[in-house]
Amino acid sequence: MNITAQNLTDCERSRVWKMPLYDLIVFVKHLNRDFLKTVLTRNAKYVIESGGLLRSIENLGLNELHRGIKPKNSRKIEYEAHFFNLNYYAGEKENRDIVDKFRRDVDVMRSISFASKSVPGGSIFPKKEPECTLHEDLKPAPYRPAVIKILKKGKQLADKEKSKKPSSFFQNNLL
Repeated sequence: MNITAQNLTDCERSRVWKMPLYDLIVFVKHLNRDFLKTVLTRNAKYVIESGGLLRSIENLGLNELHRGIKPKNSRKIEYEAHFFNLNYYAGEKENRDIVDKFRRDVDVMRSISFASKSVPGGSIFPKKEPECTLHEDLKPAPYRPAVIKILKKGKQLADKEKSKKPSSFFQNNLL
């Protein structure tokens, strides 16, 4: 289920672009298809009920774990898990609640949440656009601001070295 800007109302669209996009990687116990479906729908409903907007659910398949994980309320160590990636928009407080809910779920073995940077505006820390300096870079070297700044620093260091007095240690020992 992918949600695009065309499918959203104006109110939802303004709310979505103000919230960061989160990726939630979920390890679910090795279950049959029906139980897996109920686990995913239960948790997807919780994301929506808590104020988040679910963007997509991606099945990453059944994979072996490099070391066993002991699920909650179980004595059996699991060596395989279903991996899912949930993308959703949510505020910071709602994200904490969602992650907490996933960690308390009995069928979810692990859940890892992080802010996604793959979508514009999806990151908590927005990127700054670099300024175009092509017109300055096309100038000959002596007229470029960066080169002028370097030359000024070099001149200041040279003047500083000239203004230093010679050490009196050598003058006293030579007499």
